Amino acid sequence: MKIIIPSSKRSNLLNTLSYLRGMDVSLLIYEDEVADYKRHPVDIVICPERGIAKKRQYVIENYDRAIMLDDDLSFATRREDDPTKFYPAQISEVCGAMEDIWNHLGIFGHV
Repeated sequence: MKIIIPSSKRSNLLNTLSYLRGMDVSLLIYEDEVADYKRHPVDIVICPERGIAKKRQYVIENYDRAIMLDDDLSFATRREDDPTKFYPAQISEVCGAMEDIWNHLGIFGHV
């Protein structure tokens, strides 16, 4: 399933990308930010309208199936030897089973 990461003005803070190696990922950005984001080894998709709501609507209208992730996420899984501790996890461990359930899935964090 395609993974879309909407981002703006945070080309240096794309923590989420470090968890997605080898996956089908696109950054959804504005045309005037391409130069800032092009160093990342993923597809770049230009969103014609501004605002996060417009970006999310763009994904729904242009992709049959997609996982949408915030650009500043980190993922972890509980350790089996000590369930009170965690180790870094790949997004495939977190979302793998969910892609068969939903056509569009958004994952974001709140503080």
